[in-house]
Amino acid sequence: SNLLFSGIYTYGVGSKAVLTYRRPNNLLFELSYTGYEKGQTAVNFYYLQDRKVMISIPFRGKKFSAYTKLTYDYYVMPISNYSTAEWLISSSFRGVSANLTTYGLFLSEVDPSIYSNLSLSFNLPWKMIFTPQVQFDYTQYAFISAKAGLEKRIFGQGYATLSYEDNFRSNFQIFQFGLRYDFSFAQAGFTFWNTKNGPTLVESARGSVMMDTKSAYVGTTNRSSVTKGGIVVTSFLDLNANGVKDAGEPKIAGLNVSMAGGRIKRSEKDSSIRIFDLEPYTDYLIEIDRNSFDNISWQIKDKTMLVAVEPNQFRHIDVPVSVMGEASGTVYNEQNSGQARIIICIYNQDSALVARQLTEFDGYFNYLGLKPGNYTISLDKGQLEKLNMASSPQSIPFTIHESEDGDIVDWLEFRLKNNPTESIDAEITDTVQKKVESQIIHEDIMQTNSLVAEGKVSVQFGAFKKKENAVAMKEQIQSQFGKQALIIYGNDIYKVIITGFDTQQSAKDFLKEAKKQGFENAFILNSIPIGKIE
Repeated sequence: SNLLFSGIYTYGVGSKAVLTYRRPNNLLFELSYTGYEKGQTAVNFYYLQDRKVMISIPFRGKKFSAYTKLTYDYYVMPISNYSTAEWLISSSFRGVSANLTTYGLFLSEVDPSIYSNLSLSFNLPWKMIFTPQVQFDYTQYAFISAKAGLEKRIFGQGYATLSYEDNFRSNFQIFQFGLRYDFSFAQAGFTFWNTKNGPTLVESARGSVMMDTKSAYVGTTNRSSVTKGGIVVTSFLDLNANGVKDAGEPKIAGLNVSMAGGRIKRSEKDSSIRIFDLEPYTDYLIEIDRNSFDNISWQIKDKTMLVAVEPNQFRHIDVPVSVMGEASGTVYNEQNSGQARIIICIYNQDSALVARQLTEFDGYFNYLGLKPGNYTISLDKGQLEKLNMASSPQSIPFTIHESEDGDIVDWLEFRLKNNPTESIDAEITDTVQKKVESQIIHEDIMQTNSLVAEGKVSVQFGAFKKKENAVAMKEQIQSQFGKQALIIYGNDIYKVIITGFDTQQSAKDFLKEAKKQGFENAFILNSIPIGKIE
């Protein structure tokens, strides 16, 4: 789960491969290879191959943070080869930032060149920042240069800079003064240099206008976005759950996405998410938060999307949010009591099985995840045959209607009765219970397969054949929720539960939060499973 491999091949141009391994403490190890075919003209690089190794790790304390990264590159040139190395150490403590970077250049024909650059940053009164910097050459064991700079923020988004640099090796001194202002649509400024060769004045301005005709969007940025690409992500209620935005299906706000790279901006006007400053001809992985919405009937099928970015264009991505329906009811026995552990089967209009569920200890069942359409619900025929039982009715047709809040069908009821061809001497309730408990019901229908005892309402997170898996989940649950979890052992199964809920509603509220945090298979038990507490 911590290993990632990605590769790109462009016909006639070259290929790239990256292998990344990340430890839980954020130690990152990366191998990458980039190669270009001889004679290609699509990409203007002077080397044929770049082989890279990179190791990095962050450190963090209460008032201290640091980061270190070691990189080694080996370049294959048309005639010769060379390699470079870089070691970065960056830290921050009590408002003081420090950065030490050591570079190395290694050529087979000449002696290596190794030097370090040390820079500090101090926050001074009146919102000024002082940045001294020095370079040292290890090959000649001498200082190369020293520089000091002063920066102050003015007029809100303006910056004034003043610096002086002395290059000892070249006997060259530079005095510099600059002003810059960041407008919402552009950056404008000037820089004045004075050296022994005379003064120099440089004026600059940059910015971009972005237009998207499909969404009637016109925007500006103070960065240069020419040749860059963008992505527009919108979500809509897929009322008929066909994965396509049809007429009358509204846009909805609240979708949460994340992506490595670019700048994300939300629009309150049209509920869209725009991602700017993306490199063209690059595939970006967009991760979608399935728990973006409070309504549990709104469900997102795809968690990730791979999007190819084109230069000077916005790619439009519509994310369908399916509105799922809910079906619930009760199975009663001849004593008019709810019957536990009866298998419920739901079929679509093509007679395909779409859901399989077990009744709880009071005979209640509930299933959320039905697309709009016609369905038929019945009790499992195989189980009824083994029990020598019949149901009345044998099946119930029902319809899930299109609805923005999700349709609910909650009137489904079945009654168990003796099969007329069989005679049962014992009391019906005990007979049914014993026969149900004698069956082996697979865990893939996500319910308990042991007797339950009266008691507090519980939430079950998982059932495992191996104890170590149950222990791992218990520790994860206790860490995430801060609640004591139990492992109940019975029928060769280890169940992980949290109990002690006084009401069904309090358990449902907790279950909703658990599903938001990734425990999608958790469900409610109206009592505690019988077994040994491990």
